[in-house]
Parts: sequence; structure tokens; C-alpha cells
Amino acid sequence: MYTIQIIGAGYTGTKIAEFFVAKKQKVFALTRSPEKARLFSEQGIQPMIADLTLPETLIQIPPAHFVVICPAPDTVAPPSAAAPQPRNTEAAYEAIYLKGIGHYLNAIRRNPKPLMIVYLSSTGVWQDQTGDFFDETVSPEPRSAQARILVEAEKQILNCGMPAAVLRLSGIYGPGRNRLQAFREKKWPLATGDRWMNLMHVEDIAAAMPVFFKNAKEGEIYLGTDDEPVLCSTLAEWLAEKTETSSSFQFDSHLPATGRRLKNTKLKALGISLKYPTFREGYQQFLSE
Repeated sequence: MYTIQIIGAGYTGTKIAEFFVAKKQKVFALTRSPEKARLFSEQGIQPMIADLTLPETLIQIPPAHFVVICPAPDTVAPPSAAAPQPRNTEAAYEAIYLKGIGHYLNAIRRNPKPLMIVYLSSTGVWQDQTGDFFDETVSPEPRSAQARILVEAEKQILNCGMPAAVLRLSGIYGPGRNRLQAFREKKWPLATGDRWMNLMHVEDIAAAMPVFFKNAKEGEIYLGTDDEPVLCSTLAEWLAEKTETSSSFQFDSHLPATGRRLKNTKLKALGISLKYPTFREGYQQFLSE
């Protein structure tokens, strides 16, 4: 039995924790919420009540064979602020992705080294919007503070002195997080121009973890995305056909499609196979529910 530690048990982290519990592994998940801790315990996940932004709460972090780091920024309310800042501010990003993860890495240095630390990063490190094909060989050129912090967070993980690799995830979707309801309510897409989307089903992310733990190379960055980038217009047309509704979305054909098209060749070379290789298999799951 291996011990798996999930640092940031939000939507994706919780799915990964549930996957390993089902595989009879010992799973710890970090949370600040006593209520969420209670729910984790009911699922067979051992909660660690701590706060990445408060290093004194991380003193008792137990050792683990494998670690998945996937926190998300929370609202931040500095003493001088009249109201909490949104989670996508520079301060929120820095508090979690740099200082918070740094606190965690320092805390576990007293433990035996894990066999592998996997950091779930974001393809938001790239800001090119010209529809080009991208893979891991394309260097990020961050133009926003948030993107810069994401790149720095990756470097912090890879230079931590422990076995570590980065998995940059594209648009995560799955049960409870997809565009079907927004489509039915005609609330998506909002832009007039077409756009390339890159997706990865949350179940495929979770199922990829054991292979990633075993085969990913230390210090390497991998792209986590499915086999087929898709245009917003293509997904909207497919959903209209499958739901037998008329799509009210109009895309300006005179505007070039923006976004990026991502390749998963390096990820698949690890031996990872996808249950949902394209949006079609993934969204069919929701249509049949």
C-alpha cells in the first residue's frame, strides 16, 4: 500500500483522492475546512486540517510516497482592504502558488523524500492567442502577473531538491463542471469570435496519476490534454445536434479563431491511455445521465 498526499483537494484533487481510495491506497488530503474534513473522513480520505498560508499549521504533515500539489487561490483580505480580493488577483496567486507551496515544501523536508511530487500546473503559463500548435518545447512568455507567478511556481517545484515533475493541465471538465447546462440555458459561448479549446476529463487526470508517478521523469514538464483541440463552434454544433435543439450561437466567420492547440504526445508516451480521448466521449457521458 502506498501513501498518497493531495495538497489542494478542490474539484480535481478530490477526484484524485477518491480514485486512490478506490484502489485501496492510503490517502491524505489537506483542507482548511473542518466540514470538508468530516466529509473526507466519511469517504475514507484522511484529512489534514492545515492552511498553506500559515506555515505553523503544517508542522505535523506526515510523510508520503507520492504527493499531488494542486491548490487554488482563495480570496485574500489584507488588513487594509475593505473587502476580500478576487481569487485571480496577483496577491491571491502569490499567496498560494509561491508562498503557500513554498511553506509546504519546507514542512516536508523533515520527512523522508517522497518518490515523486506531481504539481498540477496550468496551460495559462502560455498567453499566445493565435491558434498555433503548442507542446512542451514552447517556452512560456508570461505577460500578466498571474502567468508569471504560475511559471515561478513550476520552477519552485522542479528546483525543490526532491523528485518532482509538472503536469500542465488544459481545461478540466467532468461531472458538475462542464458547459452542457450553460449551453441549454444559452449562456455560452459569450464571445463573437471562434476559439480553440483544449480539454481533459477529470477522470482521465485521476486515472493518469499512477502511470505518471511511475514513468514521469524528474524535472520534466508534461502537457495534460486530450487528443483533439476543438473549436467552440464545433462543440456548440455537436451539442445542438445531440440535444436536438437549435443553436443560437453565431460566430463571426471573418475573425480568425484564437486560443492555442495543444499536443499530448509526450504524455501519451508515458503509457497513459484516455477513457475520454475527445470531447465527444466526455460529453456523451453527461447527455446519457
